[in-house]
Amino acid sequence: MRRSQLRSSFRGIFAILAVGVAMASSAWAGPRFAVLHSFPNNDGKDGSGPTGSVVFDPTGSLYSTTEEGGTYSGCGTVFKMTPDAHGVWAESVLHSFNENIDGCYPAAGPTFDAQGNIYGTTSSGSGNNDGGTLFELTPDKDSPGSWTTSVP
Repeated sequence: MRRSQLRSSFRGIFAILAVGVAMASSAWAGPRFAVLHSFPNNDGKDGSGPTGSVVFDPTGSLYSTTEEGGTYSGCGTVFKMTPDAHGVWAESVLHSFNENIDGCYPAAGPTFDAQGNIYGTTSSGSGNNDGGTLFELTPDKDSPGSWTTSVP
């Protein structure tokens, strides 16, 4: 009888420990949320209204688009977010769209090819009857951090 009471006590203690460990590990591994950058709610030069998905490069920087803002009539941007050693992210605009040249309102997040060129689409501007464009951004080898835009 005493042995069964001892087993029951150990089972109870083990169950309490298991629940405690499960609760602690879920708290440690719980979801984390952080705002990396706040876009202005107007046609700011760094863009507004982020759209589409984000894509990471091999160095850990991420890229995406904004639907509005930029330096040309609010047609949107392609931007890059770069983390520093302390986890602080800095935004830089790679391209501001001009509806008469390369389109307006990026319609989806960008994608990379093997050479590091960025591709995406716009939903209006340029093209036939302002029907949008397929664009390419190519890193400028002579000027690091600069990009050349083309509409194939």
